[in-house]
Amino acid sequence: MRAIVPILLLCSGCAAGVHESSPAPQGELASASADPSRVEWTIQIETGDRGLGAYTLLLRWNAEVASIAEIVPARPPAFKGAPESNPATFKTGQTKVGAFQAFGSKSPGGPIRLFTVIFARRAPGRLSARVTIEKLYDDDNRPVPGTLSEPDFQATFP
Repeated sequence: MRAIVPILLLCSGCAAGVHESSPAPQGELASASADPSRVEWTIQIETGDRGLGAYTLLLRWNAEVASIAEIVPARPPAFKGAPESNPATFKTGQTKVGAFQAFGSKSPGGPIRLFTVIFARRAPGRLSARVTIEKLYDDDNRPVPGTLSEPDFQATFP
């Protein structure tokens, strides 16, 4: 039963109190041994002394420069729930990502690595992306305040 309730709450209109702050980090293009037409951005969140049981985040980016190639669990995985999203939105410039874990949401005492977004180049130019928090809950279905470690991302594709 506890595993079902976070899903229902993610779909409800409830919002958790959150605030975000961080300077925009510079993205780095893949190294020489990797594909230079792709960049990776790992999303991390801090919840203080509270654990995280479920989240819904909104990603926005300039789709004329890049699309999302895939969204994968962060390595090493700090959040047990796999990120869910709609691949049909990966070229639109906006997509939601959500996940839940039913048990074990104790606070790690620092940033929680959620997932990695892999962007693929569509055209030369500067990729600008931003992630915002829509909903955060602990595994007892209580709203959790949180702060994204790096809510802004930028990279330049040649």
